[in-house]
Amino acid sequence: DTWDDPATEENEFSYLGWAGISTLPEIRKEILDPERPFPHQGNLAEEAVRNHIFAVARRWLYPNGDGDPSDGIDGYRLDVAAEIPFGFWREFRQEVRAVNPEAYLVGEIWWKDWPYELMAPEPFMGNAGFDAIMNYRWYRNARRLVGRDPSHLNGYRYAHEWVGLNDGVRPENARVMMNMSASHDSPRVLTSLANADLYKYRAKPTDNPNYIVHRPDVATYRRLELMLVHQFTWVGAPQIWNGDELGMWGGDDPDCRKPLWWPDMEFEAEVANPFFERPVPADEVGADLELWKLYQRVIALRNEHPVLVSGTLEFLTDEHHPDILAYTRTSGTESILVVLNASGNATDLAVPSGDWQPLWETDAELAEGRVNLGAWSVGVWQQ
Repeated sequence: DTWDDPATEENEFSYLGWAGISTLPEIRKEILDPERPFPHQGNLAEEAVRNHIFAVARRWLYPNGDGDPSDGIDGYRLDVAAEIPFGFWREFRQEVRAVNPEAYLVGEIWWKDWPYELMAPEPFMGNAGFDAIMNYRWYRNARRLVGRDPSHLNGYRYAHEWVGLNDGVRPENARVMMNMSASHDSPRVLTSLANADLYKYRAKPTDNPNYIVHRPDVATYRRLELMLVHQFTWVGAPQIWNGDELGMWGGDDPDCRKPLWWPDMEFEAEVANPFFERPVPADEVGADLELWKLYQRVIALRNEHPVLVSGTLEFLTDEHHPDILAYTRTSGTESILVVLNASGNATDLAVPSGDWQPLWETDAELAEGRVNLGAWSVGVWQQ
């Protein structure tokens, strides 16, 4: 960015850094299609730089070189992967898989048109570099279904949107997509569901003074249960942002990075908003052990029923009952039925007949081939 002037005592030398951060110097790239927005074809320009990165990757995959990589890490999550040319990721994948053929490679893929459209995953899949992406697209639509997003989707539209979003994605990639509801770069899930804004748009008090960053209302916790049951019965690999299972709330970065509410620690109440001089509720802070049990239940549900990991998906939703999202996951002789009513009205839906046994404690009732659901309720059955 600037050179040092030897005539002064100051050191004026500085890098033109990534995203304006001078301590993160940009690595020169060879871009073969510069007229297009990223992602680009091309590579990192210097072979020495590429080899250094590959050596670092091998170091953590295979730490002691003893012939057994099982004591190394199991894969990599690669930051802002769309901003690095595809040629590098193809080489990176080859290097990683040569060490551990089972290594999991997941890329952080973000916006095509913020805040309306996220990038499609298929160009990044397989030999292009990655097994999966951080599937913000799944959560954005799930939030439109169960949250307060102004671009609301009912169950019928959600099913149709999902088919379109996965066009071109191979089933083996869909099954390992990193289905996330929050991260270090987005609002915590409770806060996200509490706010009636587009996903990740003005999602913190510095951008929106009316953005809710205190304890959510009771209705938000009900929405969260629906979202979690859906997440853990859906196609893909569920991911939990550390602290969500303890009931933490918080807006976009840095609010989503507050210290964890460890169960064995006591915390002072949150009584101030550091960004604006206006009163806020005095919220008691600490691990929500009841919510933690809910997370344990949905994790156990998935772990105890492998059909939820690898089973096929079939929608039962129809246009005559648009508020309901209903689907089955099937593998061999086992089938699991999930019916979710993301509305404030009781409703019902005809489902395939069979000896359906409940797997989820709920007020939803299934009898004689028909499910009756109260407002904001979800049911799970097995046969």
